[in-house]
Amino acid sequence: MFEDAYRRYNEEIRPDEALLRHLEVKMRQAGEEKEAEKWKTPPKARRPRRWVKPAVAAAACLAVLVSAAAVYDGLHAAPRAAGTGEVVDGADYGQIYQAVKALEPRFDFGEWLSGLFGSFLTKGGTNETGDSMGALSSGASGDAAGADGPAYSETNTQVEGVDEADVTKTDGRCIYTLSGGRLHIVRADGGTLEPEAEVVLPGGGSGMRALELYVKGGRLVVMQSGWLSGNERNAAQTGAAGAAGCPEGWYTQAAVYDIADPENPALLGVLGQAGEYLSSRLAGDTLYLVTTYRLPDKAKKGEKETYVPCLYTQESGAVMAAADVCIPPEPSERQYTVAASVDIRRPQEHLASKTVLGGGDSLYANTETLLLAVPRSVKGEEGRTGTVTDLLRFSLEEGDITLAASGTVPGTLLNQFSMDEYKGVFRVVTTLSGGTETIGDGVVSYEPWETVNCLYTLDGEMRLLGKVEGLAKGEQVYSVRFCGDIGYFVTFRQIDPLFAVDLTDPASPKVLSALKIPGFSEYLHPYAPGLLFGFGRQADPYTGEVRGLKLSMFDVSDPADVTEAYTLPLDAGWSEVSDNHKAILIDAGRNLIGFPADFRYFLYGYSPERGFYLRAELPLNFGGAYARGLYIGETFYTVEEGGICAYSLLDFQMVGSLAL
Repeated sequence: MFEDAYRRYNEEIRPDEALLRHLEVKMRQAGEEKEAEKWKTPPKARRPRRWVKPAVAAAACLAVLVSAAAVYDGLHAAPRAAGTGEVVDGADYGQIYQAVKALEPRFDFGEWLSGLFGSFLTKGGTNETGDSMGALSSGASGDAAGADGPAYSETNTQVEGVDEADVTKTDGRCIYTLSGGRLHIVRADGGTLEPEAEVVLPGGGSGMRALELYVKGGRLVVMQSGWLSGNERNAAQTGAAGAAGCPEGWYTQAAVYDIADPENPALLGVLGQAGEYLSSRLAGDTLYLVTTYRLPDKAKKGEKETYVPCLYTQESGAVMAAADVCIPPEPSERQYTVAASVDIRRPQEHLASKTVLGGGDSLYANTETLLLAVPRSVKGEEGRTGTVTDLLRFSLEEGDITLAASGTVPGTLLNQFSMDEYKGVFRVVTTLSGGTETIGDGVVSYEPWETVNCLYTLDGEMRLLGKVEGLAKGEQVYSVRFCGDIGYFVTFRQIDPLFAVDLTDPASPKVLSALKIPGFSEYLHPYAPGLLFGFGRQADPYTGEVRGLKLSMFDVSDPADVTEAYTLPLDAGWSEVSDNHKAILIDAGRNLIGFPADFRYFLYGYSPERGFYLRAELPLNFGGAYARGLYIGETFYTVEEGGICAYSLLDFQMVGSLAL
């Protein structure tokens, strides 16, 4: 009889539609349209399963109810207005422990079940071991004068004076690239490509994976990330003895080399920190390394390493000082964002560090400020749910990292280009989504709102100055670029509105124009005075169906009357540029727009008379993985994981190649 009743009950089980709607919204915000569709329509009732013992069945049902309640409660917290709420900066370990424990499930079902059934059922756990590739990239833009060599291209970055890491760099003398888990240094002299050194990186045998690198003034820095599982063994394998003082988990490290003699690079130091690689910046000689550290299953009182991230050098390793831990008013994720600074001239110890409980997903940095965006879900009155983003502003001075201010804006950010600082004013573009939950007859229903898009201006204290809200209903942001007093951003559902917003008066931003064209731009770049370049996708103007890639050049000489001067649909369906701005080379002085797409490397030129025109379509001869383009003098190079090819910039005939 119980078996029949259990089967009938199992057939009637339906998923929580409110949670499904929440998952759908989160997937769309992350750009995962296919995944979002999976949650859009609730699956049918579960099929009957094999009958199990009543006690186990009852325990399983209770587990579902308890875990669902914990998830539901954890998704929602009261929102706070921009500029309000205090971040605890420099708590003691007791406060940190309590804050971390508050993020753990309120009911430990595993312990309860173990106590109820003894050793028959035991608690299990999983480790986060996902692959952290970071943003593997190597675009280029602009000319740079070598000390005694020709001009060469540099990585395409967001902020002048702040470099971003890449899988390939050049100093005008050599090409430095990561391939096969090793660092390759190749002297490039026209078509002559001579290997100078092949470096086995520290920690390669332990699973530490090379991600990105920097080259600056005779120094080379390689970022690596991986899972360290045994203290002394990892210490020997990574060359970072300090790992012996840290628990197992994901770690990221920066290995700094002296490359004054490219044939014999000398390792100067290895500095590491807990977490998977999120991003980094290089301002002058100071490296800022940022990671995401996911907490272990359970914090243990008296064992600080179970609830505080670790730092390590080649000599020692320990948990971060309590004074370096920031606790926002309402952290919602069981993770930290860890930021540490390193002087690449003297990489024996960290200059400073800060960590934020709750974590973040995007950061903006200039030479004086690091702005961290921390999204979280909130629940307001009358069942309204949505998302907000906490903004934590850190002051950067001579490598120090100091929390200067914090605030909150409605909605979520697309990426780092959604944030900007100009003349002491911070500008942020967000997409606001959410819905209303109602309960009737014991059934929870969820009615999503139409998304809207907003722009906010804030002062240095993260207090609201001005705003523009309610733009492009039903659409979401696909690209943002701030150019002085004008902010540009693109939204999309069926057509592409390119908004131009006047930010001359931060207290009263004004929409100047909204150009609507088919398709959308995923990356915007100031090309020349009065011109804004867009890289994106074609789309059907009636259905919104996304098609191949396209190039756009917008005439923004009059921001109140923005027009699309030229557009060019491409015979290609995918490019890494869609997700990674460093994969594109844009140099108006050399009249070069270069990018990989569909296992080819395209080079276009642009002129007011002709619009876009193809200069070269180059083959990718080594598989096309992480393909980038750069130039040194009058030679253009395509660099892939596996090899380099050299071409004359005069006629793009191949003049040399080298397998790595």
